[in-house]
Amino acid sequence: MVLSDQYKFAFVHIPKCAGSSVRKLCEGICDPALSQKFYQHEQLGKLHFTHLPLWVLRDYFPEIFERFTACESFAVVREPMDRFCSSVLQRCREFLNLPSGDIEPKALIQAAEEAMHHFEQDPRSIDYRFVHFIPQSEYILLDGRQLVDHIDPMGSFENLNRFFEARGLPTLDAALQVNVSMQPANRMFKACIGAVRPLVLAVLPGTLRGLIWRKLIACGVYKPLEDDIYAPLKNNERIAAFVKQFYARDFEIYRRVMADSGVKKG
Repeated sequence: MVLSDQYKFAFVHIPKCAGSSVRKLCEGICDPALSQKFYQHEQLGKLHFTHLPLWVLRDYFPEIFERFTACESFAVVREPMDRFCSSVLQRCREFLNLPSGDIEPKALIQAAEEAMHHFEQDPRSIDYRFVHFIPQSEYILLDGRQLVDHIDPMGSFENLNRFFEARGLPTLDAALQVNVSMQPANRMFKACIGAVRPLVLAVLPGTLRGLIWRKLIACGVYKPLEDDIYAPLKNNERIAAFVKQFYARDFEIYRRVMADSGVKKG
C-alpha cells in the first residue's frame, strides 16, 4: 500500500503490475512506514507488507484500512497470464536465487507447478514466498464489492496522472517503468556476471548495486527479457487451465478495465 494522508491518496500495490514505478514516484509524499518489505505479524507470521490484500488490511490492520477508505484509491492491473508468467520469473529470482538470464524452461515449469500446488492446497494463502501469485481481485474487491476507486491497465497511468496533475505533482511515464526484468545483452558478459554475482551481492550495499545496475542498463549492457522466455509456460495446457480457473475474476476485471480505458493490447 502506498498512502498519503496529506493528499488523501492511496495506491494498492498489486504485485507484478508496475507498482514499483508508482512507489518510486511517491517516495516523498507517502507514509514511509508502509514501505517496509517484510513484517512479522504475531498471528499471520511473516508478511510481504507492501502487498497486503484488502481483507488482510481490514481484518488485521484496521487503522491502515480506515485511512485507505478515506482516500481516493488507485490500482494498476495486468493481463492475468502475462502476470502469472512474470510472477514465476520473480519466484525463480527472489526465492530460488536464479539470475534472469540463467533461468531455463525446466526451472520455469517447476516454479509454476510449485505455485499451482501451493494455491490448490490453500487458495487464500498470503505466504510471502508466493505473494506475487495472489489474484489481483484480492487487492481490488472486498466481499465481492470493488473498493478501489480507479483502475488503470498496465501500460497506461491515465487515472493516476490525472490525479497527480490536478495537484501539481510529478506524473508517470509508462515507458519508464521501474523493476523491468532484464538480461545480459551478450554471452561473454553473462558469463562474467555469473562468476562475480555472489561476491557483488555479499559485498556491495543495495544502494550502490542499484546505481551500478542503472548505469549498466543505460550503457546497453543489459536488455529487457525476450517475450519468448515465457513460451514454455503459455504453451503448457495444465498451466493454462490453472490460470483460466484460478484467475477467472482477474480476467473479468482486466477485460472491463481495458474496455473502459480504450487502451489497445500491443
